[in-house]
Amino acid sequence: MILSLVPGSAMAEVCEKLRPGWDAAAGPTSGLSEALQLAMSPAPLILLAASALAVLRRSSRGGMIVVLFWAAYLMLLSMADQGGVTHQARIEGCMGNPALFIAGVIAICAGIILYTARFRATNQELES
Repeated sequence: MILSLVPGSAMAEVCEKLRPGWDAAAGPTSGLSEALQLAMSPAPLILLAASALAVLRRSSRGGMIVVLFWAAYLMLLSMADQGGVTHQARIEGCMGNPALFIAGVIAICAGIILYTARFRATNQELES
């Protein structure tokens, strides 16, 4: 019973499925490497490009839409756990804590909102 709590060969299958290239000899995955791994996946790259486009166009509506998509992605990232698989992968060490990635996304979203809101206020003053 107590041996089932210790990471072992049964949990190694979890890492083999989630992170096939992970090497156990390299040690556990850090928060920074997990943040980089998450940032280099397709959805965040697309959202990052959409964020840059909203900021370059100074579109408050576009910025809000991008922020909503970022929020949906973070919700899926934090809520989608297939039966405790990610928890087992974190215990094994092949997945790190995504807190640094989440903090970075929050900073990006805050920047988008603050930057595009400034231009929306300026445009409303010009229209009045």
